[in-house]
Amino acid sequence: ASSVINIGGKGIPPYVICELFLVLRVLSTYSSSTKRLKVNRVIIYFFVFVCWAIVLTLFMPFVFKGLSVIGSNTSDQYLAMMQMHDHLSFSSKNIVQIMFIISNFVTFCLFYHYRDCLSNKFLLNTFLCAIGLVLFIGFWSFSNKILGVPFPNSVFYSNVGYGQLYNVETEFGLSRLNATFTEPSYCGGFLAASFWAVYNTANKHKYILCSIIMIALLFNLSSTGLVAFGVGFILYAVSSVKRLFINVIIFIVLIFILSHTIYWDYFDTMLFSKGETLSGLARGNSLILTLDLCRDTHFIGLGLGSHRDFSFFGNLLAATGIVGLVLFMVIVGILQYKNYKNRNVYVGNRFLFYWGNVHWIAVFIALPDLSYSVLWMWMFASISQYKSIKYADWN
Repeated sequence: ASSVINIGGKGIPPYVICELFLVLRVLSTYSSSTKRLKVNRVIIYFFVFVCWAIVLTLFMPFVFKGLSVIGSNTSDQYLAMMQMHDHLSFSSKNIVQIMFIISNFVTFCLFYHYRDCLSNKFLLNTFLCAIGLVLFIGFWSFSNKILGVPFPNSVFYSNVGYGQLYNVETEFGLSRLNATFTEPSYCGGFLAASFWAVYNTANKHKYILCSIIMIALLFNLSSTGLVAFGVGFILYAVSSVKRLFINVIIFIVLIFILSHTIYWDYFDTMLFSKGETLSGLARGNSLILTLDLCRDTHFIGLGLGSHRDFSFFGNLLAATGIVGLVLFMVIVGILQYKNYKNRNVYVGNRFLFYWGNVHWIAVFIALPDLSYSVLWMWMFASISQYKSIKYADWN
């Protein structure tokens, strides 16, 4: 939600600056004796994806110029009425998205090339520090909303290129925890994934951290976060018959307790009547309009930054077409298979496997942006998981 600098109505997020410094650091140490860049099939697939996305972004806005799309002028109210009030044209959004994807691709390659220089323990602790930072800022900002505790909103929500929804409330007037994210849905997906990654990783402090994450998730009040958490619960529960029985009992008890709190009416509306709300109608109609748009453009793709659906699936399909969607899913699938294959051997792969399972569910449901920094954090860590440590070295 923050930016290092705002230029012409666009903000440069901190993670892009970090990627830039990483590239400059590598270039400063480059010499003729430096080893050639290492590649594998994931890098090759990713390179093809980036080239395909860039070509579409540079040409399709001109080929389909004037086509109705979803953008900043299309509000939830319009989407609820199945209307799109933006028209396709080449703009600075397309250029910015090209810069983002190139930056992320170069950083992805560098993480793979220098994977032997990165301690697996360091990468895991980086994830835990990120979780701790989100929780700290989340509770701090939430305290500002309900208790008036001073909080520097202008620092953490400074990116003028994003729709800053940090003060959004539920239709029941309840404040929501969204930490460093632009809106509660992104925070909810991050918290749900973090809970199950930590819970399924053998660490002596996991129960304390999981308890804090659960409290934050309840204050977050995001349907995306709760659905992702529920998927994580199902995946964990069905992993063994004994565990299934115990967790079903726990789930029933939790539902009983929740039904006697002031939050029950909200959870009931959010989970079971979401489609009847303005947000639910907007999201559902957005996907329908996106699929119609893709069909009318022969599923070729309109380019990055040309159209914005409410789901990652619809957004990526509209931007890169069937070819781009399949390529990206293959990349994610290979990385996740690597984590799955080594989940019972290395703690890093285990953490990323459970984190990825839950977070990708949240991403495909309601977190549409390909420039989403947490998404790339998982991908960078996954591609560098070729030098791992065992559980005993991390506990």
